[in-house]
Amino acid sequence: MSRPAVVTGTTRAYPIRKKTKRGRAAHAYSGYSDPISRMEPLNLLLISGDDTLVAEIEHCLDEAVRTQFSVSRSSTPGGGFVPGRGVTIYDYALGHEGLVGLTQHPRPVVVVTADHEQAPEIFGAGAADYIGRDALTPELVERALLYAIDRADHATAMQEMESRFQRTVSGVRDGVWDWDLHLGTSYFSARWCALAGYASGSIGSIEEWFQIIHPDDFAAFKARLDAHLNGATPVFKHEYRISTQAGIYKWMLVRGVVERDHMGRAMRIAGSQTDIDKQKLTEARVLYDAQFDRITGLVNRFQFLEEVALEMEQMRLNPEYRFSVMLLDLDRFKYLNDSQGHAIGDQVLLAAGQRIKANLRGQDIVGRYGGDEFVALIKGTSSQVAATFAKGIVEAFHDPFRIDSREYRHGISIGMTTASSSEYTQPEDVIRDADIAMHRAKDEGRNQHIIFTTEMRDDLAKQFSLERDLRMALHQHDLSVHYQPVVSLTTGKPISFEALCRWYHTTRGFVGPAEFIPIAEDTGLIHEIGEFVLDQSVIDMSQWKSPDPISVSVNVSPKQFTNRNLVHRFKKALASHDLPAGSVGVEVTESALMVDENASIETMKAMRRANFFVHLDDFGTGYSALHSILRFPIDGLKIDQSFVRNLDKGVRAKQIIETIVQLAHNLGIYVIAEGIETKVHWNILKELNVDFGQGYYIAKPMPASDVQGWLAALPKD
Repeated sequence: MSRPAVVTGTTRAYPIRKKTKRGRAAHAYSGYSDPISRMEPLNLLLISGDDTLVAEIEHCLDEAVRTQFSVSRSSTPGGGFVPGRGVTIYDYALGHEGLVGLTQHPRPVVVVTADHEQAPEIFGAGAADYIGRDALTPELVERALLYAIDRADHATAMQEMESRFQRTVSGVRDGVWDWDLHLGTSYFSARWCALAGYASGSIGSIEEWFQIIHPDDFAAFKARLDAHLNGATPVFKHEYRISTQAGIYKWMLVRGVVERDHMGRAMRIAGSQTDIDKQKLTEARVLYDAQFDRITGLVNRFQFLEEVALEMEQMRLNPEYRFSVMLLDLDRFKYLNDSQGHAIGDQVLLAAGQRIKANLRGQDIVGRYGGDEFVALIKGTSSQVAATFAKGIVEAFHDPFRIDSREYRHGISIGMTTASSSEYTQPEDVIRDADIAMHRAKDEGRNQHIIFTTEMRDDLAKQFSLERDLRMALHQHDLSVHYQPVVSLTTGKPISFEALCRWYHTTRGFVGPAEFIPIAEDTGLIHEIGEFVLDQSVIDMSQWKSPDPISVSVNVSPKQFTNRNLVHRFKKALASHDLPAGSVGVEVTESALMVDENASIETMKAMRRANFFVHLDDFGTGYSALHSILRFPIDGLKIDQSFVRNLDKGVRAKQIIETIVQLAHNLGIYVIAEGIETKVHWNILKELNVDFGQGYYIAKPMPASDVQGWLAALPKD
């Protein structure tokens, strides 16, 4: 549509007249404020083909007391356009269509009509006001024009405010909502809808909002809202779930503040809504982690202790009530983690937890206590029933775990205790005793269950006491080294001594190595003991006088043997007393070598390159004697004394030793027999071509001060 031409006809200006009486009447009559100075002319476009009407209106304008007008005239609705701020006066006699066209423009229109009954259709077309032809007075015309311009200004201001509001709302992260309780209308910003998972405008009423609230959350939501509307709370604030258009529930935080009238009645409430779904998921994860183990999904240590505490409370209320606790440890799991990686290890842990649960009842609780340790709470049962469950779990672990087409076999060691009302006061005490029993199960061969007894606790207390005393003995130099000679069964001449650590306790007397060496290995004191034995052996050996070369063999534990500094430590000890490398060697058991076969082989090779001899101790009692003799680079093997003791009791032991000797000699390995206690043992071993021997028949272990005398007492050639 082309823009109307600007009216170029005569423009008349109507100055403000100072008529006191008319002015007073106008101000008394006016019920609105005059927001602008009326000193500047107000542009009017007068559209009418009736000269009489035009004259009447101009007369009224001429008599106006508060406003100056600048009037342009057009005889048709499309015949003119006046730029700038102003009002159009339209003669309705020109037709309704002309009015409709004029109201499409932002300029307000005041209609003059001869028929008051036409008012509805005039306002329906968008007119700002109308004046009856029979009521044209200066006061009424001026009032209608000022009302029209003020209304237009107000509409423009509201549009600007709405525009600013929308820009502000669109720039914030939260959604905005507004509920006019008086009119029943609602507003939900585009952001509000987007956060809720809907297109802009999809939610348009409070009822639609309420319908998408989670059913479990609606009652609390409504209660909070009603409490605020009734004045019970200063702010409406609530966390709840809302259903998105995709049917997924999200967490929201809604806030709002009510606006009240002078009577305190709630008229309107407005506020914001924040998406807190990620925050809630994080909170849920934190809560889950506080109670459950991530790898297995079982309850964790802290939650398990809470469950035990609940059982203890039930037992306090009912002294006849019983419950049992198991502590279960996967056998050789560390080896799996080290060799296959934690990913496989985690899958085994998951499968192990499921297997334990499958062998218990639904009411029982299974948890992961940490590492490869699990715990189980058997509710309301006797120790006999719980022991039956434990046996079933051990049997279930005979089957391998199948992961990624591979099988992994792990037994399980179980310690178990049954609680009574008089025994325990803290959940940790129950776990402690189950742990004691579990370690006893491991010490006695693994892959079994053992029920706790108070004697175990006493034994453990003794071990702790022994550990404390052992530390003190190391620091106070109360340990000593005794030496047992190894001689040639052919000549009877000594070729070496085995260094044996001895401990004489100030109150307990002699403490055997079988009692304190395992404690030293568990606590790491074995390294200090090993250092002491090596250094003392070198010192003592440097002082002995013998016509023939004499060497010393030192026992090393699994932890010592895989230490990378072992060879360097031996070299350093010998260098401090100018002794040749061949003067010292090591004795290591098959079980020690099997802890890490590859590392053991590398250590053996390094020892032999440095001219230190290596003996395989307690041969025949380890994992696989044949495997050991073929795989490990050793100089000599020591037949375990259990074979030697039975030499005079049958032919089987003799045949075994004969086979071992033949195999060793074929591989270039010499043989030493331990535990020779009689002349018969000596003679049989000599007949079987055993190279060397040691035992009480030859000599008991002796202190260093007696070695020189023993050497001197040997028969001369």
